[in-house]
This record gives sequence, structure tokens and C-alpha cells, in this order.
Amino acid sequence: MSIFNDFDNIFGKGFFTAMPDQDGGHSIMKNGSVVDHLTSEHKYMTADLKSGEFVMKTPNVHGGEDTFVNGKLKQSTIPNVHGGEDVFDQEYNPLKKNMPNIHGGTDMYDAGMQLKGFTVPNNFGAENMLVLNDDVYGNAAQIMGYDDPLAHAGYYKLPSFYFK
Repeated sequence: MSIFNDFDNIFGKGFFTAMPDQDGGHSIMKNGSVVDHLTSEHKYMTADLKSGEFVMKTPNVHGGEDTFVNGKLKQSTIPNVHGGEDVFDQEYNPLKKNMPNIHGGTDMYDAGMQLKGFTVPNNFGAENMLVLNDDVYGNAAQIMGYDDPLAHAGYYKLPSFYFK
């Protein structure tokens, strides 16, 4: 599956690129800047120095992984019938799921099966990930609701491409 399965999208919406490094890991880039680094050798135990949290991942009895943050269960994964994983919170409420896509990458969905992002292979031997905006219809109605819409025209967002 995708290397972005371990990436928590903490850097917001947008386009991310993964590039292999000399240490066997991957640098995650957004807008030309490295925003994270993933290594396969430290997959099960990491310290997030940005937030000061200790993260530990362990295999679970369902064939997935349990993620503990500072000693507390944060999320669990369970393989699904589509070849991906279902992600649950600490009380086993569904959060999101992923599955392979036709392009050789991974599609990521929320608990209601709304597409939230996808990955495709790139020329570097890794993947590109696009995290979709929550507002696929743009914000024209919000802008037109102002008394002076032209004063807020600079904040207009076009609708995203949305396929049904």
C-alpha cells in the first residue's frame, strides 16, 4: 500500500510528493519544501519532535496496526476486502479507509465513503498524494452573501473537479 498510510496529513490540504532518500526512507515535500521524513526502519517506534509526542505502532490481532500516542491507543487498522485498510479510533468507530486505485496508487475515503485524496506513482520511485479540499463546490454562495461581494472577491475559490 501507499507510504502515505503512515502520514497523518497534518500539513493540510494540497499536493504532496514523496522522494526516496539515502537512508531507505522517504522525504515528504509540499510546495518544494520537505515537511516530513518517513523511514521504514523506525516504523514501529518514533518520537515526533515537532509536537513532543512519542508514537508507537504495534501489529494487532486483526492483521493491522495499533497506534499509541504517549501510551494511549489513538487508532487501529484492519485489512479490508478491497486490499486496503479500514482505520478506527480508540473505541473502534470508523474514521477512514483506503484501497488500491486503477493508477497503481491508493484512494483514501472518510467513514462515509467520500473521496478525500489519492496517490499515484511518480518518476522518483515513490508517490504523489493529492489531499482534496472539503468544499468541492467552491465558496461562491458565501461570497455572494456579503453586502459588498466585490470587496471579498479575492477570497473566491473555484469549485473542484468532482466526478460522480
